[in-house]
Amino acid sequence: MKFREELKLYEQKMGKIRIKPSKDSITLISKHPLLIHILQYTYITVIDIYKFILQGTCGWSHLITEKRNLHDIKKYLTSEFSQQAKPRDEEKLFDLLNRSTEIGRLNLRVWKLRVNDKTDEIWNMMENVQQSAVCSLELFKKRFEEFGNFVNSKYIIIKEEEDIVQYESWFKFIIRLVSNAKSCLNLPLVSHSECFRSTYNPSYRLVFQKDIEKYL
Repeated sequence: MKFREELKLYEQKMGKIRIKPSKDSITLISKHPLLIHILQYTYITVIDIYKFILQGTCGWSHLITEKRNLHDIKKYLTSEFSQQAKPRDEEKLFDLLNRSTEIGRLNLRVWKLRVNDKTDEIWNMMENVQQSAVCSLELFKKRFEEFGNFVNSKYIIIKEEEDIVQYESWFKFIIRLVSNAKSCLNLPLVSHSECFRSTYNPSYRLVFQKDIEKYL
């Protein structure tokens, strides 16, 4: 099987494996944004956690490509922002992804309702992440292995035995990719699972916690 096909197949499989925190994880939740995230978003899958870890350690610089420059990304922000409807009652303005990098997700719907209806400040905060975030492959590996340890220790539950087997194969696959990568920007990008998208309709941008703290 070709690499791209294998990657896509793994993404599809991991996008169907739901996870949840165990009762034993309650004592650890306050210390780990990843566990907080799983507790808050009950319709979450393995692939959503990979995206969580990648964004928290690498920011969004990987979105800049030969076919997509900063102007394109800014233009898309304006377009997406204009389409935002009223947020659900439980939605928060900011979800922290990583305590070390202080990168998190700014919810566009909540910003539009509670802060203002312009994107200038959001873009300034996004640029700050793009210019200042240190993309650490070692930090990604550390956080990814931490996730694996949570699963192995049953702090994060994968219910079906068949799903566990598929997850373990995928986990080893990602570890091999990390071993061969020169930076976390070489790691594969993924979309949110259909389960996560249909439930939460995620619409966010990555910013530093310190930049948005005054609004929290």
